[in-house]
Amino acid sequence: MYPGPEKAAINHKRGVCADGVRSKPKEDEALPPWPQPQGIFSGGTTFHVQAFLNTVKAVYDQFIGGYPFDGSNSLLILEAQAFSAMLKDRTIITGDDEGPPMALFQLYPAFEVDGSTPDGRIIKRDHSRWLRISFLEEDLKK
Repeated sequence: MYPGPEKAAINHKRGVCADGVRSKPKEDEALPPWPQPQGIFSGGTTFHVQAFLNTVKAVYDQFIGGYPFDGSNSLLILEAQAFSAMLKDRTIITGDDEGPPMALFQLYPAFEVDGSTPDGRIIKRDHSRWLRISFLEEDLKK
């Protein structure tokens, strides 16, 4: 389904859902669950780190901080549920013998990280790329 008439700029490209994720995975490829909040993925190929981190904070505030879904929140319930499932499935907490605790999100190999991401935020570990979520590490230090 497309929101605009044929060839309108508002329409997403064919094979890519409105949330920016491809509608069908390639062979042996994992894709995020549908629907993801707007702005995190685009064009079926790009992962936007700042939008992801902003959404982590919004979900944290709504679920952990107790701020209700009252219509003023930018996250829809289905998007929050899909995002939370993705975050849970792809996040690990390191620490103990490995050094200070870190919250790491395993990046999807099918998506390139947008160019605004500082190199120090991406960590290579176990043949995968991981995004460090500093915001969540604050609670680990307590």
